[in-house]
Amino acid sequence: MKTPTPILLLPLIFGLIGGVNVSAEPLDKPAIKAIDLQLNQQPLIKLGLSDTKALRTAVIANLSQWRFPLQTGNGQTYTHTLTVEIGDSKYDQTPVGFSFTSGNSDPRAPGFQKAYVTPIQCRLEANANPKQAEQLAMTFSAPPASISSQKLQETLADNISSVCFDLLDSLKFLPPATAAQAAATATQPTWMPSVQIETVPIPPLQPKAESLPTAPLPIAAPATIAPPVPATTLPMATAPKAMASPTPAAALPAPAVEPEETRKQVIIHNQGTPVIIKFGYDRQ
Repeated sequence: MKTPTPILLLPLIFGLIGGVNVSAEPLDKPAIKAIDLQLNQQPLIKLGLSDTKALRTAVIANLSQWRFPLQTGNGQTYTHTLTVEIGDSKYDQTPVGFSFTSGNSDPRAPGFQKAYVTPIQCRLEANANPKQAEQLAMTFSAPPASISSQKLQETLADNISSVCFDLLDSLKFLPPATAAQAAATATQPTWMPSVQIETVPIPPLQPKAESLPTAPLPIAAPATIAPPVPATTLPMATAPKAMASPTPAAALPAPAVEPEETRKQVIIHNQGTPVIIKFGYDRQ
């Protein structure tokens, strides 16, 4: 029997080592000063949209209303790059939020709550160190084939702006707004994200103090009257002995209290009444 040569396994081992992805490093948030927006043109051309310049301008205008430092390209040095990737439409689960296409309503059907969706990904990375990056991907209802170029551009601008807004808003890198900026933000923005997902931790429920039943007081037995004793037989009175105080019990160690799992509340803002989903044992 021929023994296999172990050298043949070396290319496979080196191939596996070379295919390991290096994990991204966290972003240096105070260093985010000027962001460049880049759109991958190939998927846009495949969708039938050739004017990527107008689309880029619309996305920058939407995000700039919320104080995100996106620049239009006036010669300023960029510290970070926001790259947008649009994937091919696929038959997958319905997107987060509300949509007119909910898929098959039969839970036993293979297409239960599935529809044609388009994935969009936004990735923010530092130009000085590309390993410092954060990204977010969401899916949206795929545009119909009969949609006009103008409507397609408006839909893509809104969807791309929503994904990039959720990514930038989750980083919480903006300094607190001044009084003038807060007043301008309250009245000026004309664009709102179509879907904004916010995760808020909520404090654990405090257990209610249970009312314990009151123990009935013991009933004293009736005192018996002893017959009189002659004075001559009375013993000399002695001082009553002091009762010894009971020995205090040794202090027992307090039982270890396990930290309660943090409950989270997911809020989906959809330009109307927000949908609140609470995860927990109560299933509210």
